[in-house]
Amino acid sequence: IVLDAETTGLNPFSAELLGLSFALNQNAAVYVSLHEHPEWRKKIAELLADESIGKWGHNLKYDIKVLRANGFEINGVKGDTMLASYLLNPGSRAHDLDTLAFTECGHRMIPITALIGEKKPQKEMKEVPTMDLAMYSCEDADYTWRLKEKFTRELEAQGLYELFVNIEM
Repeated sequence: IVLDAETTGLNPFSAELLGLSFALNQNAAVYVSLHEHPEWRKKIAELLADESIGKWGHNLKYDIKVLRANGFEINGVKGDTMLASYLLNPGSRAHDLDTLAFTECGHRMIPITALIGEKKPQKEMKEVPTMDLAMYSCEDADYTWRLKEKFTRELEAQGLYELFVNIEM
């Protein structure tokens, strides 16, 4: 699966976890609002802790820190599309998800400013309507899935997959 965490801030140790999106395939992502439905924490904890379920993300290091700071353990980490991008394009500085979704898939992602506004003061993420946050987060998970599929093929074709799995990850 691919996962994406939505939080109230950029500091993984102080950010509140609002919810998680999971992509199970291309065009198949779901969002779980832990902010509104804390009763899902136990099931999510089981899913994240399950070593047999491989997990991918984009900038997964941030998500892992957020999850741990919010009481979750994550096992079965298999890949990070940001790291795969670095390995495939070491001369580039553009490894963020928005840029990769556009350059690799031709898709413009929903900008964060569409949720929180462009001008100060901006909304806080927990003020964003759940449906808007879900669309934003599911899009992140979906395009991370697409990049995972594309980058895995490219890493294998270039003989870099073992390096990615055994060293980078």
